Amino acid sequence: MFDDSYEHEVWNRHASETRVVLLVRFWHPDIQPKAYAATKRRMRSAVMRHRRNTLLPPLDTPLAAA
Repeated sequence: MFDDSYEHEVWNRHASETRVVLLVRFWHPDIQPKAYAATKRRMRSAVMRHRRNTLLPPLDTPLAAA
């Protein structure tokens, strides 16, 4: 386990091996509840925007002729 709130670097020196990372985020206890709520809303909005942009086909492209 490592704390990525500090700048760090990671190398995978074995390119033939798959590296898997389990990311678990913990909220810092010194963050005020209002700041937490605002950041949570922004993060949720960003995730939803990302899902819309990556999971749905674009609506403005013409369909291929059948």
